[in-house]
Amino acid sequence: MTTMTAQLTFGQCGLLIPAARPLVPVEVLMTLGDLHEDDALELVQSGQIAWAWDIRAPSAERREIRIWRESLLGWLSDRTGAGQPECAISALFPHSLAEIKSTELQRMFCCSQYHVYTLIAGGCITAITAGRRAPGGYARVTRDSIENFLTYRRIT
Repeated sequence: MTTMTAQLTFGQCGLLIPAARPLVPVEVLMTLGDLHEDDALELVQSGQIAWAWDIRAPSAERREIRIWRESLLGWLSDRTGAGQPECAISALFPHSLAEIKSTELQRMFCCSQYHVYTLIAGGCITAITAGRRAPGGYARVTRDSIENFLTYRRIT
């Protein structure tokens, strides 16, 4: 199993955010920005954090917000959101293959394997193989379905 080891360092404290986790929960914004939840959500809703998605399962009531790491670091650097990239979706993928393992998607979305399989079962993303929900098991998911999911679920 190959993992990306590149990391981004933020500020003088040397905060490391692994490149293998390109999406982070909104709680990371709350922690690093020293914000209350309502303030962090307002930054996302207003577009000051340019790239954020709600990855919740179809049956879930509670939102599962994930923020693109680059967007978060850009906001933390200047607190304005200026200069954020035009497109983040293609930058999220570790390779240009037409499919991705559910375990890679789990890392990308910073969520559980169960959540990925729930998104598959709910028709949010498309699996080529059923996969095995056991240690070492995975489903193969189409990149197109992930890109469509993220396009549809972007918070703007």
